[in-house]
Amino acid sequence: MLARGLLGRRVTLCVPKTTTNNAAYSAISFQSVNQARFILAVRNALKLCSPSLARSFATKQITKKPAAKKTTTAKKPAAKKKAAPKKKTASKKKKPAAKRKVGKKVKKTKKAPKVLTDEQKTAAAAKKQRERVKTLKAEALEPPKGKPSTVWQLIIQEHTAGKTGVAFVKLVEEAKAKYNGLSPSEREAYNHTVNQNKADNTAAYEKWVKSYTPEQIRIANAARSSLRRLAKASKKPVSYRLIHDERAPKRPATSYTSFATDRYSSGDFTAIPMTEAGKLMGEEWRALNASEKQKYEARAEAQKQAYYKSFKSTFGHDAPSVAKAA
Repeated sequence: MLARGLLGRRVTLCVPKTTTNNAAYSAISFQSVNQARFILAVRNALKLCSPSLARSFATKQITKKPAAKKTTTAKKPAAKKKAAPKKKTASKKKKPAAKRKVGKKVKKTKKAPKVLTDEQKTAAAAKKQRERVKTLKAEALEPPKGKPSTVWQLIIQEHTAGKTGVAFVKLVEEAKAKYNGLSPSEREAYNHTVNQNKADNTAAYEKWVKSYTPEQIRIANAARSSLRRLAKASKKPVSYRLIHDERAPKRPATSYTSFATDRYSSGDFTAIPMTEAGKLMGEEWRALNASEKQKYEARAEAQKQAYYKSFKSTFGHDAPSVAKAA
């Protein structure tokens, strides 16, 4: 319907406005013909008006214009802004570490000391004493066992060596009988053996002493002195002889000892018992005036200084009395 309206409008515009043409237009418009003939008539009418219009009507195609290419202008890279100069960061001062609050110290309640009974105290003291004796014995050193140094010891050794299962008392009785019945020649032979044993013992002892330093021997003698005192207090028949070391410096004499030595060597106390001689010398010492005693005191002081010097060179340290004074 729309096509027909458009065509009719075109026809009226193109046909010359004369009477004959109007009649022809009217005849065409109202003629009852089939559609094909009507279209043919319309085409012919259009040809008269505008051939190009008829052609466009007959073959009208919608042609799409190619889309215009978008010209994308490449964006120039934005000029880099100059980096602003870095601001110097002010060095932050370290804050002093906060002091920890020290809490109040809680006083620990001390446990009440355990009350020991008398028996426990005695046992603890005995244990402590045993430990001390054990330590002292280790420090005292044990010298080598020597050969028999008397005829009696030699005979006992001969009678007991290699004999087991025999009562010791019986062996002692037999040894005693032999000892008492020795002839002069037999005793001479035993004496010769004993003298040789003594020489061997002395050599072995000196070798043993020198196998230790003077300081070790000094400590051993201190331990032996302590053991002797403990044995005496406990009434035990145990004796610890001091080790003789020729390397040790001789102790200095006191002023009184120096005086007594001079008086005894004078011969005035010959045939006088030592106890009596000691009393007499003590009285004489007390009777001396200060100037007379000065000679012996000066001698004692010189000996003491010599002893301190020798002590340090021998043992490698000062004498105990010097160390205490310092």
